[in-house]
Amino acid sequence: MQRFPHAQEGSLRLGSPLTTAPHLQEIQLTYRSHSGLLIATSALLLALAPACSGDSESSDGTIPSFSGLSPQPAGMTPPAETGTEPSVTPGEPASPVEGGRTGEEMPTELAPGEPQMSGGAAPTQGGEAPPSGETPPSAEVPPSAEVPPGTEPPSAEPPPAEPPPVAAVEDSGINCPRPQLPAANQLPNIAAHPDPFLMTNGTRINTRAEWTCRRAELKAQVEEYESGPKPVVNKDSVTGSFAGNQLTVGVNENGRSISFSININRPAGASGAIPLLIGVGGSSLDNSVFTQNGVATANFDNNGMGAQAGGNSRGTGLFYTLYGNNHPASSMTAWAWGVSRIIDALEKTPQANIDPSRIAVTGCSRNGKGALMVGAFDERIALTIPQESGAGGSASWRVSQADSNAGENVQTLSNAANEQPWFRANFGQNFGNANVARLPFDHHSVMGLVAPRALLVIDNQIDWLGIESTFTAGSIANRIWQAFGLGDRMGYWQTTGHTHCAFPASQRNALQAYVRKFLVGGGTEDTNLVRADGTTADLNRWVQWTAPNLQ
Repeated sequence: MQRFPHAQEGSLRLGSPLTTAPHLQEIQLTYRSHSGLLIATSALLLALAPACSGDSESSDGTIPSFSGLSPQPAGMTPPAETGTEPSVTPGEPASPVEGGRTGEEMPTELAPGEPQMSGGAAPTQGGEAPPSGETPPSAEVPPSAEVPPGTEPPSAEPPPAEPPPVAAVEDSGINCPRPQLPAANQLPNIAAHPDPFLMTNGTRINTRAEWTCRRAELKAQVEEYESGPKPVVNKDSVTGSFAGNQLTVGVNENGRSISFSININRPAGASGAIPLLIGVGGSSLDNSVFTQNGVATANFDNNGMGAQAGGNSRGTGLFYTLYGNNHPASSMTAWAWGVSRIIDALEKTPQANIDPSRIAVTGCSRNGKGALMVGAFDERIALTIPQESGAGGSASWRVSQADSNAGENVQTLSNAANEQPWFRANFGQNFGNANVARLPFDHHSVMGLVAPRALLVIDNQIDWLGIESTFTAGSIANRIWQAFGLGDRMGYWQTTGHTHCAFPASQRNALQAYVRKFLVGGGTEDTNLVRADGTTADLNRWVQWTAPNLQ
């Protein structure tokens, strides 16, 4: 495959050294363990900075915390930092990492001219590359690379064996003040990827507590400009019933009602409340990883909730039966809303024997886009696994446009926005082609909405999906987790040599490590993973900010 002049070899840099000592207000730490919900109230008054410029409390009056790290006992000195990532300014070279980061491997250089694999034919619809039945030839690829010496996080005690905390609520930032968002044509151009830590008022966050309201701002921007709003639902409006292996969900809003069902498949011999994988339109992963680890599976009929049958299908599906077919929410927002109602129903239906604090979501291709949106918009989801999601998923709108301008066969914002009702009706008109630089966010920040919960991005080297674009966005997104000192909770791996949505056996161990560590609980495998086999990302071009060390 042709390599384009913007793809600079050896320019990917990951993360910065991060302290592991959380500086907390008096907060309630909400943890989810494999045995259920454990509430631990910590009276640590190590810092008294406000969470954000507004009320960041959740509906129960507590300030959510997602630190996931054991607080340092009084008087204990946090681990010393071993280095500091310098600020990156335009034209200043960044220290390179080739191909990614995993385990203890050291940096390697990809030789100029190393072949890239497209991995499949360009699709004609759906943002997908239809399987051709032929496996592309394997490329000679360099080993994955570790972060350069001097940028490793400081040594720290091993993370707790329990899964990382998830919020007890769908949206912990619901009480944060909504930012004033200008019209699309009044937004400034931002050539590189916008700073996810910069509040709309121009101040930069420095604490984990402040992330709650910064995340709320990002979510508001995504809803305003790209996805359309996800309606807030009172849980009293949701019902759940369980019979056989079927969960039936009912929702009543404004005098209208809908109901839908999912079938829950439990592994043989499983007892008690167990984790659940929800497949948006099904799962293309190796589902034996889930069943062999005691995880139930269920398929969610996303097309029934919000259709994706061409542009004329906008506003059809159960979501629009409830809210009207002129509602500005996209089909993907409708899917996210539907999965949230499933979780509401599970919380009310203990006889289903599903632990609602241990929910994972996945989907592939167009449904992978939706899986990312589901995980980004509901903080009760413990593990999000978008697979080969491309434009509107793990790809960067900016990088895809630049690559298309350079001649690459990659799906751009204009193309994706006009193909399906995945986005707001005016998304392509407002941000297509050169106007993509108006977006005050990109998909590194959409992935970042999952932070600090667990995210595993699985990609394939198919040109239409955005080979450099997805790796670039994933690498930048990892910096958000690095800012929390939790880089092992966000994994990215792009492979080659298999058809679209055909999960390769080589990724099974990585998938299992994430499932055991962040969904089932008790896993101890190394989940530090930012890797692309033979692909580069030009972060000197696309990142003009440095991640803070959130305290």
